[in-house]
Amino acid sequence: MSVPIEVLCPAKINLSLRVLEKRADGYHDIETVLQRITLFDKIRLARTNREDIHLTCNDSDLPEGEENIVWRAASVFREYVALSGGFSIRLWKGIPVAAGLGGGSSDAAGTLLGLNVLFGRPFTREKLAEMGGVLGADVPFFILEASSALGEDRGDRLTEIHIPWFWFVLVNPGFEVSTAWAYRNLNSLLTRPENKPIKATLGQAPFKLEELLYNDLEQVSSDAYPEIGKAKQTLISLGAMAVLMSGSGPAVFGIFHNRETANRAHDALSSHDVWKSFLVRSF
Repeated sequence: MSVPIEVLCPAKINLSLRVLEKRADGYHDIETVLQRITLFDKIRLARTNREDIHLTCNDSDLPEGEENIVWRAASVFREYVALSGGFSIRLWKGIPVAAGLGGGSSDAAGTLLGLNVLFGRPFTREKLAEMGGVLGADVPFFILEASSALGEDRGDRLTEIHIPWFWFVLVNPGFEVSTAWAYRNLNSLLTRPENKPIKATLGQAPFKLEELLYNDLEQVSSDAYPEIGKAKQTLISLGAMAVLMSGSGPAVFGIFHNRETANRAHDALSSHDVWKSFLVRSF
């Protein structure tokens, strides 16, 4: 029996998300800027004498079998190693589910990274990213463990980038949005604003964050769920210098010049009956 280990699994936000052509495999090519933030799930991993994968979670609404991406990540890892016994996995959720914050993908990456440590690091990070890519397009980003990255192709061809750190206030309006639904409802034939290419924006000096912020999926989700727009307007009224929806939503984030302003906004939002807010920074 080995000593159990714990892994922190951070959330992400998309500082930019452009949807390009649909691919033959059913995914879309995208360009996105991914930013890790200080909002976490936690996973505890241990080897057992049992032959199965035993997953438990503090969120009773989440499945604890093969429907859970953490269970599937452990299963994928087992396919690559010859071992006796199984795994015990405990998942603590702090990241809202289906909110556009990448919690499931981060949990899958954390499982692969943690199991790799538990078994003496038999695999390179590149091999773990290959395993993760089977589970979801965002998983390789969390395996990279970079603060920020440019994602191309499905979002899994990654280039680590360096952008200034910011304080953010997240608002989760309290409902779930399916990523698959958002992409199905995106009309790629609609004329969208001609923004400066992401790489050009990243390369300019001084860096101008407001020229980077863009999300092709925001209109789709906000048209169906007006609370997204209300949350954005509320963050602006509380002093955010810019706001955007992350991924397919519904979580939105406001960017603040400093912690003090962000903290005041977070305090103002803490009394909302339905919305849940989080004060975080780049990670």
